[in-house]
Amino acid sequence: MPYIAALDIDPEGGNREEMHRHRVSADEVVEVLEDRPIMTPNPTYDPAGFRHAATHLMTGLTQDNRLLTVAIAPHPYAEDVWRPVTAFDANQDLTTKYYKKHRR
Repeated sequence: MPYIAALDIDPEGGNREEMHRHRVSADEVVEVLEDRPIMTPNPTYDPAGFRHAATHLMTGLTQDNRLLTVAIAPHPYAEDVWRPVTAFDANQDLTTKYYKKHRR
């Protein structure tokens, strides 16, 4: 799975707006990264980038114990830097995978 040194959350870009539509803040996305998230390949990834540009899904807990999935794509110019495409509440499949790994 990919190594993520940093997340590039564009302060004026579409990713914040997309996350906001799902009631997810940029701070919560950073909290997910800090939680030992599970990483899975995005099954809906579209290499052409027309529909789903995110190559991976990062699932983890926020400080308020909200389990989120963050769809991420590698930054085009910075190694080990990833861009959140969107974020949303984790579905049942990813919830199961997360708790199975962490056994909380």
